[in-house]
Amino acid sequence: MAQETSRDPIKALLDDLEQSIADFDQRLGGVEESPAVTGLRSSGQRYPDIEPEARRQLPPVAPVAVAGNADATAVPEAPAVDLLAELAQAAACRSVDDAETQRRQLELTERLHQDLKTVFDYLNQLIRHANTLKPVLPRSYRLDARNSFNGLAWHDGFVDYRSTSRFDRSYYEQILFQVSYRAPAPLVAVCAADQAAIVRKELELVNLRIQREEPVMLPEGGPGVRYVLPDAIPLHLAVQADFANDALTFRCRNAGNFGPTAYRLPGGSITRPLLDGIGLVLLGRSDTMPKELQRIPYQRIN
Repeated sequence: MAQETSRDPIKALLDDLEQSIADFDQRLGGVEESPAVTGLRSSGQRYPDIEPEARRQLPPVAPVAVAGNADATAVPEAPAVDLLAELAQAAACRSVDDAETQRRQLELTERLHQDLKTVFDYLNQLIRHANTLKPVLPRSYRLDARNSFNGLAWHDGFVDYRSTSRFDRSYYEQILFQVSYRAPAPLVAVCAADQAAIVRKELELVNLRIQREEPVMLPEGGPGVRYVLPDAIPLHLAVQADFANDALTFRCRNAGNFGPTAYRLPGGSITRPLLDGIGLVLLGRSDTMPKELQRIPYQRIN
């Protein structure tokens, strides 16, 4: 009984489909004839007789290519492509380019490493001798037209380096040098009261910290300010490897004169005369860095 029940929906669907076809055929059989046909029949006219042997002349038709016809125009086949061979060749070329790029970068890194090592060795020896001798600095540091400092001597210089890891090795990346030029007494700077803000900014720029500030009367008359400073002027030098541009960057503060300066030198250009020229500036015997160093805008090191 359950089996007959499950067939009822299918039977109903088939009956509905047959009924739809019958209705469609009935609608086609009941279509009215067109007025033209009706008119011909009602007027007693009849259609002309058809000649069985008549032949209609048609214009020639261009042949159409049929699949499997030997006379049809053949379609050229696409050339065979060895995709894996193509990819293998491209990958091999890329590997060669990457190996050449890595070789050049390694060569550049080695060159700048040797440059920095040479700089460090030279400065290390210079500091060792100067810390023993403590030579007097034959230089006068001028802050402005009113204030200059002299009678300074070398005191407590040191040098250090920082390294970086490249190509699974450690390389020199930066040299840090500092020395203090000490005076026999605390340094003093005097300025007019209306120039106090400007002088305070200049002292901050050259790394001279104000220990005490006092109001004074200027010799030419009028109110002024007297700044008591530390008894030493610091000099800083940082030599940085620029691996991206194959160069060394020198950043200085108070080297030769008050203020920050910066220079650039192409890699592989470190020579003994160049280092001696820098050494003369550090000892106060020269105020000008060697001409091989190209002056550039100063930027802080992060």
